Parts: sequence; C-alpha cells; structure tokens
Amino acid sequence: MNHHCHLPGCTTPVPRKLLLCAPHWRKVPRGIQLRVYRHFNPEQVLTLRPSPEYCKAAYDAVIAALDALGDNDPKHREEATVYLRLGGLAEP
Repeated sequence: MNHHCHLPGCTTPVPRKLLLCAPHWRKVPRGIQLRVYRHFNPEQVLTLRPSPEYCKAAYDAVIAALDALGDNDPKHREEATVYLRLGGLAEP
C-alpha cells in the first residue's frame, strides 16, 4: 500500500479511501468527521478530483488533529493547505 495518513509527518499506511490513520482520526471532532464522510465521493479515489467541500472538510480535519496534538509547526500547517489549493479554495 503506498497511501498513508495525511497528517503531516505521519507515514502510517491507510487504505486510499481514508484521510487519516485511526489514532489521528480519533483526534478530530465528530462534527468535522461527519463533514468529511458527507462530502467523500468514492470516485475521487480514482479521479483524484475531490469536491471543494471535501477539501475544506479534509483541511479542517487535519488542522483539528494538529491542534489536538499541540502541533504548532508552521511547516505542518502549511502542508495542510494543500487541500485548500486542491479544492480551488486558496491560491496555488
């Protein structure tokens, strides 16, 4: 498997349909988890074209996990903005 947890710095392998590994996913508040689930489209795993709504939810989930871990590394927060750029929600 060549897909891994999307939390910056984590290399734990996860299935392509998952955003984060289980320990990091449990750090994400339930409301944000539900937004990720609601906006996930299984086809995006194949097309690599997630919706802007999914990208915003994914960004919020990663930031929430970083916050819960007390990780304030600016590089990790910058890495998380890839979801905003991917969703067309921020400048490339």
